[in-house]
Amino acid sequence: MDPFVHLAVFKVVVCSVCQYAVLPSQISHHLSGSNSHNITKEARERISKEVNQIEGLILCRAELDKLPIPVSPTQPPIPELRRPRTDGKGCPFAPCRYISC
Repeated sequence: MDPFVHLAVFKVVVCSVCQYAVLPSQISHHLSGSNSHNITKEARERISKEVNQIEGLILCRAELDKLPIPVSPTQPPIPELRRPRTDGKGCPFAPCRYISC
């Protein structure tokens, strides 16, 4: 399943190279979209199959909205994930909460 790490508490897999959570349906696409992975098509298919066999993973973006996000400043960061960006620009129109980096 390398380069993915299963974070059972959050019901996601995280790419250890990019430090991004990836939906099971996007595994092969994620691995083919970057030169930093250098993974053959056969390996991408094998990894995708392994990830898709993990029970309980979040399967779609709509389910991500239900994911409990740690909000306490005393909670340590999740080491498998990239640190949050701080250079985003927020939409100036209320009540829109869209932020783009």
